[in-house]
Amino acid sequence: MNKETAKAMIFRLGETGTPPEFGLDSFTVGLEPYLKIIENE
Repeated sequence: MNKETAKAMIFRLGETGTPPEFGLDSFTVGLEPYLKIIENE
């Protein structure tokens, strides 16, 4: 991912509060442990 794409994702989230339409796989990196806890609950 290039710098401009990463910035666009962050700005989109800050402006609207919703995840971006593109790059969602990169946006959610590192959330697997938390998602497993939620699934187990």
